[in-house]
Amino acid sequence: MKLDQSGISVFSSLGFLLIVASLNAVTAFKHKTLYVTGFIPIDTSISGGYSAAGMLPALEMGFAEINNSSQILADYKLEVNWNDTQCLAGYSTSLFMQEIAKKPTKIMLVGDGCSMSTQPIAEACPYYNLIMISYIAASPVLSDKSRYKTFFRMAMPDSSYNGPRIAVMRYFNWSRIATIHQTENSNYFSLMTQDLLVRLKQNKVNHSIVAVESFQDDPRLQVENLK
Repeated sequence: MKLDQSGISVFSSLGFLLIVASLNAVTAFKHKTLYVTGFIPIDTSISGGYSAAGMLPALEMGFAEINNSSQILADYKLEVNWNDTQCLAGYSTSLFMQEIAKKPTKIMLVGDGCSMSTQPIAEACPYYNLIMISYIAASPVLSDKSRYKTFFRMAMPDSSYNGPRIAVMRYFNWSRIATIHQTENSNYFSLMTQDLLVRLKQNKVNHSIVAVESFQDDPRLQVENLK
């Protein structure tokens, strides 16, 4: 049996309505709500830090997938209140305290995308019996479990790449090594460089450090020195 265009349109409309109805049914079935506070750096014009604004739609999609699934948290719906930390440590701490003081009670925290604004919140979380899961904060500092006891992340710390860097140096038999990194408030790149130098010594790599350069804004002079 062949369907004309109007028949196809009717079936398409019915299919769309069935999908919407099924999603609404799943949402309606999840009659218990769990409240989550989310942190994300969006307006970083003051801090000059990393903006994760482009990640917000993906994060929202992830929570929507959970809420629309009958297989994940079958009886529960997650409700997230997002806060723009601006990648500022002091401001993010203030947002955290405001969220803690407000009802309803939060079961966990998500974020932040900036390591500098993540650190004070993650350090305070154990005192409020809260777990914090970050989607990208990659500072090596956050690996210290004695300070950040309930902090977890989905991205590896950037210092984890120093092992492969050393392996590449050995493979190509590079013995003269120079480093260059940007300096900023959280010492993020300085810590990675320091970790690399320590690992080179621990791995007994035959090398000589010919330069350790750092810059704040413009690396032109430092690059010239490396030449």
